[in-house]
Amino acid sequence: NASKDIVVPDLEKVELIGSGGADYKDMCAGCHLSPGVAQTDFSEGLYPKPPNFTKADIVKRYQTEDGAKQSFWAIKHGIMASGMPAWGASHDDA
Repeated sequence: NASKDIVVPDLEKVELIGSGGADYKDMCAGCHLSPGVAQTDFSEGLYPKPPNFTKADIVKRYQTEDGAKQSFWAIKHGIMASGMPAWGASHDDA
């Protein structure tokens, strides 16, 4: 598992929550959606379908330590042969 050695930042830090919300709106919501949005023109054509992070059952899968590590790795490195870009070069880990 590529994410086993990932150290996830403290996701309870107020400043990370604030900046993460803005980052999500700018870089993630087009594919992973936002509350009240069922799909976007962009998300409609993606394969495989990205997780819809407005759904509690989907979010719950990522709230474990392993899920957080996997998410952090995917955000940082992207997912090859999918629409998930690597954001690591443009963002630091904190």
